[in-house]
Amino acid sequence: MSDANTPDTPKGDDARDQLVELAEQFYDQFERGDVPKMTLPTRSKSNIEYDPDADVWVYGDRTSTRSANSVRGARKLLKSVYTIDFLAQQLDENRSSTLRELYYLSESWDEEEAQFNDQSESDKLVEDLEIVSGVKREDFHMRPEESGAKVMGPLRIREQTNRGDREIHCQDDVGQGGYQIPNNPDTIEFLDCDAEFVMCVETGGMRDRLVENGFDDEYDCLVVHLAVSPRGRPAGSPSASTTNSTSPSPCSLTATRGRTASSAPSRTAPSSPRTSRSTSPRRRRSSSASARRTSSTTTCRRTRCPTRT
Repeated sequence: MSDANTPDTPKGDDARDQLVELAEQFYDQFERGDVPKMTLPTRSKSNIEYDPDADVWVYGDRTSTRSANSVRGARKLLKSVYTIDFLAQQLDENRSSTLRELYYLSESWDEEEAQFNDQSESDKLVEDLEIVSGVKREDFHMRPEESGAKVMGPLRIREQTNRGDREIHCQDDVGQGGYQIPNNPDTIEFLDCDAEFVMCVETGGMRDRLVENGFDDEYDCLVVHLAVSPRGRPAGSPSASTTNSTSPSPCSLTATRGRTASSAPSRTAPSSPRTSRSTSPRRRRSSSASARRTSSTTTCRRTRCPTRT
């Protein structure tokens, strides 16, 4: 969104020029007889610094090199060149595409080695081009597949659209669905805000319930639906339904421990040959049956309820 501290970034023709300049660097390296390479900031937590002037977190000075001195590196640079050509042509034609479309369109490229194996690979490559060129994805005319977040509340903004600038009040000028934030928030300028606080809601059902009850109007609140997709869920954090269906009860945990302990092999010294010969198969079966009867009456220590093991 428009702000005095927002750093300037190339747009339109400037974004295309930045892409072409990247491709020219590869050509220059070929002419000098050098192995083509591309330098990227190291993507690690230790290489992230806070920029107080721009009020954002940025990459530090540590860099890594992506070189064509290996088959894997050459393949990545080849995909980078094809993606640069695709984005430059898109800017020339003044059209836009989604990240999903880029992945599928790569399957029609004449060079099979330049095609992406999955969408995550193409997404990361677009991010690399953003970092190297200093151009945002939106200035490449690339947008995510998902719709943007929605806002409902006492906020007046000015949005730059293809039909000119529009002033929109996020309560009076919108329906029950609210105002949908565009993919490029830099086209928005804040004009007036009477909200006391902002409430961010993940689920659409909860957002609709708050709007139906007039929560935004009664409490002067900005209700923001984040529109989080399943892909945005942190890794290793299962949903509530998954947790409930897979988490064992205290009784089952205790019973599992009992089975493991009873089925573990004995650590005692082996018996003498004479003792082994004196133990008949019938006696061994009787001992096993006795052990099963004993283990079937295990009591859970935590809930004090009988548990079959």
